Amino acid sequence: MLFRSIGFSSSIGDPVITEILTTLCERYPHDSFVTRPVIADASLGDSLDTGDLDCAFVVDGAQVPDSVTPHSILATPRRLVSATRGGTNDEAETDWILLQEDCESGSPLHAFLVRRANTPGHRETVVPSWHSQITLLHSAGGICPVLDFNVPLVTRDRKTRLLAPPAAFPAWAALHFWTPQRAQDPTALRDIMDVGASILRDPLKAIDGRRHAQQRVPALAIA
Repeated sequence: MLFRSIGFSSSIGDPVITEILTTLCERYPHDSFVTRPVIADASLGDSLDTGDLDCAFVVDGAQVPDSVTPHSILATPRRLVSATRGGTNDEAETDWILLQEDCESGSPLHAFLVRRANTPGHRETVVPSWHSQITLLHSAGGICPVLDFNVPLVTRDRKTRLLAPPAAFPAWAALHFWTPQRAQDPTALRDIMDVGASILRDPLKAIDGRRHAQQRVPALAIA
C-alpha cells in the first residue's frame, strides 16, 4: 500500500475535493490518500520538498518556489455570489466572507480588498473552510468570491445571485498542480494530476453523475 498526501487550496471547494479523493480511492483501491488545506506559498514548497506533502492542487500560485515544478491545469472565471438574509436589503453586499488564502499577500483578491478597505460599510469575515464560507453566506448573507465551476453548487436550491464584478476585481483564477522537483514517483503524481484535472474541468458533471449512479442502484435492486 502507498500513502499519498495531497494539498488543496480551500477555494477549490469541499464537494470538488471530495469527488477527486473518492475517484482516486476507486481507481487505486490499494493506496491510501489524505488531504490537507494549503496556500500556494513558500511554506507549501517546503512541505513538498521535505515530503510532508506529495503534491498539491493550488489556486493563484503566482510565486512558485524554486523547489517546485508547477503544472498548469486550467484558468477559470472568479465570480461574486451574494445572498441577503431575508432578501430585503443590499447592505450585506459590503460584508465579504473570505478564506484565509484570499487574505494572503500573494493573492490577487488581497490587493483588490486592500483598495476597498475604506469603502463605507466594508467588512471582512475570514472563515477556516469553503463549507464554512458557503454556510455563512446562506445563513447570514454577504458576498463571496467563488470559482466559476462551484457557482452551481452554491446557487442551486438557494436564494443567491451573481453580482457584476467591481472595477479591478481579479476576474480570473489559475489552477496549478505543484510537485516537488525531486519527486520520487513522478508517474504516480502524474496519475493524481490527471484524475484531478479531469474532474476540475467539469466538476458538476462528475458530482451529479455519481449521485445519479447511486440513486439507480437501489432502484435496480428493487426491480
